[in-house]
Amino acid sequence: MMDFVPIPELISRPGLRLVIVRGVPSPWSQAARAIFRAKELEYVVGAQIPGGENSELVAWCGQNSGPVVAYENEPPIHRYMDILLLAERLAPKPALLPAEIEDRVRVVGLLHELAGDGGIGWWARIAMFDPLMRSGSAPAEAAAIAQKWHYTPAAADRAAHEVAVRLGALAASARANRERGSRFLVGDQLTALDLHWAAMSCLLALLPEETASLPPGYRPLFEQAGALPEIAEALDPALIAHRDFILERYFETPFDYD
Repeated sequence: MMDFVPIPELISRPGLRLVIVRGVPSPWSQAARAIFRAKELEYVVGAQIPGGENSELVAWCGQNSGPVVAYENEPPIHRYMDILLLAERLAPKPALLPAEIEDRVRVVGLLHELAGDGGIGWWARIAMFDPLMRSGSAPAEAAAIAQKWHYTPAAADRAAHEVAVRLGALAASARANRERGSRFLVGDQLTALDLHWAAMSCLLALLPEETASLPPGYRPLFEQAGALPEIAEALDPALIAHRDFILERYFETPFDYD
């Protein structure tokens, strides 16, 4: 069980603090934890409750989402790249952004198409909630989450194609790197792209219950995007094999978020 620190206490703590989504395998939360683990950074953890008001969290940082990261007296941050750059500053070794500029550009570009606004995770979340929203009987909590992610039926109609195009770019990078003898998505060592892919892939190919447990009734929701034919066809098995390799070597499993 995760040792969650209440938000008011977490705010007042020194050092590095991380607020994660509680109860579900939020890819951005798990990627942040994997980054801190790779760099052996110590931190305390608070909880964001999906669908909840999280009023103390919102009053502190203006966000009703996870992850949120704060260090010492610096303003809290929540975007994946800001979290990565903070970790790079606090623990430069091992570097999770390549020093070689061409590899660095590839990692940053693919990271955005994976974890940024309009990336794989963004579109997969819209696809996840589409059947529930179109049913007209979505619970208020689910509808609030979907609207926070800018769900519309028109966006949902595009979601599978947008995910598939980006999966194709990720798979192409993985193939090119394998051909030159590397186990990683870009370059010759672990990068933040590998860690974010391992976490984000849960939205497309859900891990077994013993690795990533879910509350009752949530599993079909998390399986929705990956069941769409265009996404299923684009999801290269080599990407899933790579996910499993990264999870085994660089993550703490089973995931702990409750």
